[in-house]
Amino acid sequence: MRFGLVISVGAVLAQPVLAASPLALFPGIFTNEEDVYFTRLAGKTPPPATAMQVLLEGKSLRLRTIDAYGKPLEDGHLMTVSGTNVTAGPCGMPFRSKGELLIAGPRTGKCHNEAVMQQIGPEGITLAFPDGSTSLLRRSRPVVCWVSVLKPQPKPDGSEDWYFQRGVTLHDQGGRALVGGGDTGAQPMIIRVRNVTWESGSTNKPALTLYVHKPERPDHAESYSWAAPDSSRIGINLRWMQAGCAVGNQPATASVNSAKTKG
Repeated sequence: MRFGLVISVGAVLAQPVLAASPLALFPGIFTNEEDVYFTRLAGKTPPPATAMQVLLEGKSLRLRTIDAYGKPLEDGHLMTVSGTNVTAGPCGMPFRSKGELLIAGPRTGKCHNEAVMQQIGPEGITLAFPDGSTSLLRRSRPVVCWVSVLKPQPKPDGSEDWYFQRGVTLHDQGGRALVGGGDTGAQPMIIRVRNVTWESGSTNKPALTLYVHKPERPDHAESYSWAAPDSSRIGINLRWMQAGCAVGNQPATASVNSAKTKG
Protein backbone atom coordinates (compact mmCIF):
# COMPACT_ATOMS: atom_id res chain seq x y z
CA MET A 1 0.00 0.00 0.00
CA ARG A 2 1.49 3.32 -1.05
CA PHE A 3 1.25 6.68 0.69
CA GLY A 4 2.68 9.87 -0.78
CA LEU A 5 1.90 13.11 1.01
CA VAL A 6 2.77 16.77 1.28
CA ILE A 7 1.53 17.70 4.73
CA SER A 8 1.20 21.40 5.45
CA VAL A 9 1.12 22.02 9.19
CA GLY A 10 1.40 25.81 9.15
CA ALA A 11 -2.18 26.32 10.35
CA VAL A 12 -1.67 23.79 13.11
CA LEU A 13 1.01 25.86 14.82
CA ALA A 14 -1.58 28.40 15.94
CA GLN A 15 -3.32 25.83 18.10
CA PRO A 16 -1.93 25.49 21.67
CA VAL A 17 -2.72 21.78 21.94
CA LEU A 18 -0.41 21.01 19.02
CA ALA A 19 1.90 24.01 19.11
CA ALA A 20 4.78 22.27 20.91
CA SER A 21 5.20 19.60 18.22
CA PRO A 22 2.48 19.12 15.60
CA LEU A 23 4.39 16.13 14.21
CA ALA A 24 4.32 14.34 17.55
CA LEU A 25 1.04 12.69 16.54
CA PHE A 26 2.61 10.82 13.63
CA PRO A 27 5.25 8.40 15.02
CA GLY A 28 3.99 4.98 16.09
CA ILE A 29 2.57 1.66 14.91
CA PHE A 30 -1.04 1.66 13.73
CA THR A 31 -3.28 -1.24 12.61
CA ASN A 32 -6.93 -1.78 11.75
CA GLU A 33 -6.99 -5.24 13.35
CA GLU A 34 -10.10 -4.37 15.37
CA ASP A 35 -11.96 -2.83 12.44
CA VAL A 36 -11.25 -5.84 10.22
CA TYR A 37 -12.23 -8.34 12.93
CA PHE A 38 -15.53 -6.73 13.92
CA THR A 39 -16.57 -5.93 10.33
CA ARG A 40 -16.04 -9.58 9.41
CA LEU A 41 -17.87 -10.67 12.59
CA ALA A 42 -20.86 -8.61 11.45
CA GLY A 43 -20.94 -10.54 8.16
CA LYS A 44 -19.74 -7.60 6.09
CA THR A 45 -16.76 -7.21 3.78
CA PRO A 46 -13.87 -5.95 5.89
CA PRO A 47 -11.50 -3.20 4.80
CA PRO A 48 -8.02 -4.22 3.62
CA ALA A 49 -5.96 -5.37 6.59
CA THR A 50 -3.40 -2.63 7.11
CA ALA A 51 -0.51 -2.20 9.55
CA MET A 52 1.57 0.96 9.32
CA GLN A 53 4.66 2.24 11.09
CA VAL A 54 5.60 5.93 11.12
CA LEU A 55 9.16 6.66 12.23
CA LEU A 56 10.75 9.97 13.16
CA GLU A 57 14.16 10.17 11.48
CA GLY A 58 15.78 13.44 12.48
CA LYS A 59 13.46 16.08 11.04
CA SER A 60 11.87 13.61 8.64
CA LEU A 61 9.10 11.05 8.87
CA ARG A 62 9.24 7.60 7.29
CA LEU A 63 5.95 5.82 6.63
CA ARG A 64 5.99 2.11 5.80
CA THR A 65 3.72 -0.92 5.94
CA ILE A 66 4.66 -3.81 8.24
CA ASP A 67 3.44 -7.33 8.88
CA ALA A 68 1.92 -8.65 12.13
CA TYR A 69 5.42 -9.45 13.43
CA GLY A 70 6.58 -5.86 12.91
CA LYS A 71 8.71 -6.73 9.87
CA PRO A 72 8.78 -3.93 7.26
CA LEU A 73 7.18 -4.88 3.95
CA GLU A 74 8.84 -1.99 2.13
CA ASP A 75 11.46 0.72 2.60
CA GLY A 76 8.61 3.18 2.92
CA HIS A 77 8.27 6.80 1.96
CA LEU A 78 10.43 9.49 3.48
CA MET A 79 8.56 12.69 4.23
CA THR A 80 11.05 15.52 4.69
CA VAL A 81 10.36 18.45 6.97
CA SER A 82 11.08 21.98 5.77
CA GLY A 83 9.77 24.76 7.96
CA THR A 84 6.10 24.00 8.46
CA ASN A 85 5.77 21.56 5.55
CA VAL A 86 6.35 17.85 5.21
CA THR A 87 7.02 16.79 1.62
CA ALA A 88 6.86 13.36 0.03
CA GLY A 89 6.49 13.16 -3.71
CA PRO A 90 4.09 15.12 -5.94
CA CYS A 91 0.94 14.60 -3.84
CA GLY A 92 -0.07 17.35 -1.45
CA MET A 93 -2.44 17.23 1.52
CA PRO A 94 -2.87 20.22 3.83
CA PHE A 95 -3.99 19.52 7.40
CA ARG A 96 -5.92 21.70 9.83
CA SER A 97 -6.23 21.24 13.57
CA LYS A 98 -9.43 20.41 15.39
CA GLY A 99 -8.85 19.86 19.08
CA GLU A 100 -6.40 16.98 19.35
CA LEU A 101 -6.87 15.96 15.72
CA LEU A 102 -5.18 16.85 12.45
CA ILE A 103 -7.81 16.83 9.68
CA ALA A 104 -6.74 16.42 6.05
CA GLY A 105 -7.93 18.85 3.40
CA PRO A 106 -8.36 18.21 -0.33
CA ARG A 107 -5.33 16.69 -2.00
CA THR A 108 -3.35 18.60 -4.59
CA GLY A 109 -0.86 17.59 -7.25
CA LYS A 110 -0.41 14.11 -8.69
CA CYS A 111 -1.75 11.58 -6.19
CA HIS A 112 -1.68 7.86 -6.83
CA ASN A 113 -2.40 6.63 -3.33
CA GLU A 114 -4.32 3.45 -2.77
CA ALA A 115 -5.45 4.93 0.52
CA VAL A 116 -5.52 8.48 1.86
CA MET A 117 -4.79 9.61 5.39
CA GLN A 118 -8.02 11.37 6.36
CA GLN A 119 -7.16 12.35 9.93
CA ILE A 120 -4.77 11.51 12.74
CA GLY A 121 -5.13 11.86 16.48
CA PRO A 122 -4.26 10.23 19.79
CA GLU A 123 -6.54 7.26 19.01
CA GLY A 124 -5.01 6.57 15.62
CA ILE A 125 -5.18 7.23 11.89
CA THR A 126 -8.32 7.14 9.75
CA LEU A 127 -7.68 5.98 6.19
CA ALA A 128 -10.04 6.63 3.29
CA PHE A 129 -10.04 4.08 0.46
CA PRO A 130 -10.84 4.69 -3.23
CA ASP A 131 -14.31 3.14 -2.86
CA GLY A 132 -15.24 5.77 -0.27
CA SER A 133 -14.97 3.47 2.74
CA THR A 134 -12.86 4.36 5.77
CA SER A 135 -11.01 2.38 8.41
CA LEU A 136 -9.53 3.33 11.76
CA LEU A 137 -5.93 2.21 12.32
CA ARG A 138 -5.63 2.28 16.10
CA ARG A 139 -2.47 3.55 17.71
CA SER A 140 -0.69 0.69 19.46
CA ARG A 141 1.13 0.50 22.76
CA PRO A 142 4.46 -1.34 22.84
CA VAL A 143 4.51 -4.73 24.59
CA VAL A 144 7.63 -6.47 25.94
CA CYS A 145 7.38 -10.05 27.24
CA TRP A 146 9.35 -12.89 28.71
CA VAL A 147 8.26 -16.29 27.39
CA SER A 148 9.13 -19.80 28.56
CA VAL A 149 8.35 -22.99 26.61
CA LEU A 150 8.69 -26.54 27.96
CA LYS A 151 11.10 -28.69 25.98
CA PRO A 152 9.92 -32.22 25.07
CA GLN A 153 13.03 -33.83 26.54
CA PRO A 154 13.82 -33.54 30.28
CA LYS A 155 17.22 -32.62 31.69
CA PRO A 156 19.72 -35.44 32.43
CA ASP A 157 18.54 -35.47 36.04
CA GLY A 158 14.96 -36.04 34.91
CA SER A 159 13.68 -32.56 35.76
CA GLU A 160 11.77 -30.38 33.32
CA ASP A 161 13.80 -28.40 30.82
CA TRP A 162 12.46 -25.00 29.74
CA TYR A 163 13.47 -22.65 26.94
CA PHE A 164 13.40 -19.09 28.27
CA GLN A 165 13.47 -15.86 26.26
CA ARG A 166 13.41 -12.28 27.48
CA GLY A 167 12.79 -9.09 25.53
CA VAL A 168 10.13 -10.46 23.18
CA THR A 169 8.66 -7.35 21.55
CA LEU A 170 5.28 -6.81 19.91
CA HIS A 171 2.35 -4.38 20.31
CA ASP A 172 -1.24 -4.41 21.56
CA GLN A 173 -3.04 -3.98 18.22
CA GLY A 174 -2.67 -7.54 16.97
CA GLY A 175 1.11 -7.70 17.19
CA ARG A 176 2.66 -11.18 17.06
CA ALA A 177 5.98 -12.72 18.08
CA LEU A 178 7.40 -16.18 17.34
CA VAL A 179 9.19 -17.95 20.18
CA GLY A 180 11.02 -21.29 20.23
CA GLY A 181 11.61 -23.60 17.27
CA GLY A 182 14.89 -24.01 15.42
CA ASP A 183 17.80 -25.00 17.67
CA THR A 184 16.06 -23.91 20.89
CA GLY A 185 14.85 -27.44 21.60
CA ALA A 186 11.33 -26.12 22.25
CA GLN A 187 8.32 -26.28 20.00
CA PRO A 188 7.65 -23.04 18.11
CA MET A 189 4.70 -20.99 19.31
CA ILE A 190 3.29 -17.52 18.72
CA ILE A 191 2.04 -14.96 21.19
CA ARG A 192 -0.32 -12.19 20.08
CA VAL A 193 -1.75 -9.19 21.94
CA ARG A 194 -4.95 -7.28 21.18
CA ASN A 195 -6.65 -4.46 23.01
CA VAL A 196 -10.18 -5.51 22.13
CA THR A 197 -12.73 -2.69 22.00
CA TRP A 198 -16.30 -3.85 21.44
CA GLU A 199 -18.84 -1.67 19.68
CA SER A 200 -21.15 0.57 21.69
CA GLY A 201 -24.14 -1.38 23.03
CA SER A 202 -22.30 -4.69 23.28
CA THR A 203 -22.58 -6.56 26.59
CA ASN A 204 -18.91 -7.50 26.25
CA LYS A 205 -16.38 -5.29 27.97
CA PRO A 206 -13.12 -4.02 26.41
CA ALA A 207 -10.17 -6.22 27.34
CA LEU A 208 -6.46 -6.47 26.87
CA THR A 209 -6.01 -10.02 25.57
CA LEU A 210 -2.94 -12.25 25.30
CA TYR A 211 -3.30 -15.15 22.84
CA VAL A 212 -1.20 -18.25 22.24
CA HIS A 213 -1.08 -19.74 18.73
CA LYS A 214 0.81 -22.52 17.00
CA PRO A 215 2.46 -21.72 13.64
CA GLU A 216 0.48 -24.39 11.79
CA ARG A 217 -2.79 -22.80 12.98
CA PRO A 218 -2.02 -19.06 13.12
CA ASP A 219 -5.68 -17.99 13.25
CA HIS A 220 -6.68 -20.46 15.98
CA ALA A 221 -6.01 -19.50 19.58
CA GLU A 222 -4.80 -22.43 21.66
CA SER A 223 -5.74 -20.37 24.69
CA TYR A 224 -5.85 -16.78 25.90
CA SER A 225 -5.97 -14.60 28.98
CA TRP A 226 -7.37 -11.14 29.49
CA ALA A 227 -7.13 -8.09 31.71
CA ALA A 228 -8.58 -4.59 31.94
CA PRO A 229 -7.87 -2.57 28.75
CA ASP A 230 -5.67 -0.06 30.59
CA SER A 231 -3.62 -2.76 32.35
CA SER A 232 0.14 -2.36 32.34
CA ARG A 233 0.78 -6.10 32.71
CA ILE A 234 -0.73 -9.38 31.52
CA GLY A 235 0.40 -13.00 31.74
CA ILE A 236 -0.57 -16.59 31.01
CA ASN A 237 0.42 -20.08 32.24
CA LEU A 238 -0.61 -23.15 30.21
CA ARG A 239 1.78 -25.55 31.97
CA TRP A 240 3.65 -26.18 28.70
CA MET A 241 4.31 -22.46 28.18
CA GLN A 242 4.27 -19.31 30.27
CA ALA A 243 4.54 -15.61 29.48
CA GLY A 244 4.53 -12.32 31.30
CA CYS A 245 4.17 -9.04 29.41
CA ALA A 246 4.56 -5.36 30.24
CA VAL A 247 2.38 -2.99 28.23
CA GLY A 248 3.41 0.57 27.48
CA ASN A 249 6.81 2.00 28.20
CA GLN A 250 7.67 -0.37 31.04
CA PRO A 251 10.37 -3.03 31.31
CA ALA A 252 9.14 -6.65 31.36
CA THR A 253 11.28 -7.43 34.37
CA ALA A 254 10.82 -10.80 36.01
CA SER A 255 12.61 -12.93 38.56
CA VAL A 256 11.65 -15.94 36.45
CA ASN A 257 14.28 -17.74 34.39
CA SER A 258 14.72 -21.18 32.85
CA ALA A 259 15.94 -22.58 36.15
CA LYS A 260 12.99 -21.23 38.14
CA THR A 261 10.21 -21.90 35.63
CA LYS A 262 7.74 -24.55 36.78
CA GLY A 263 4.72 -25.89 35.01
